[in-house]
Amino acid sequence: MLATAVAVMKMANATRTQRLLAGLGVLILVDIIWVASSEITKVHYLKSYRCISWLAGINYMISS
Repeated sequence: MLATAVAVMKMANATRTQRLLAGLGVLILVDIIWVASSEITKVHYLKSYRCISWLAGINYMISS
């Protein structure tokens, strides 16, 4: 938390170009985290779905 406050205080003295580049860096970092979490969620969902589908198939074969 203190490091964030220090970084903000340093940015107050930064030039407009430096603030723009820092903002773009943060934007790119957030985008990377967003896409990565989406992919992780998709993989987890597909693995869960395959497991459930497989178990449903086993139950169907047993009950038939």
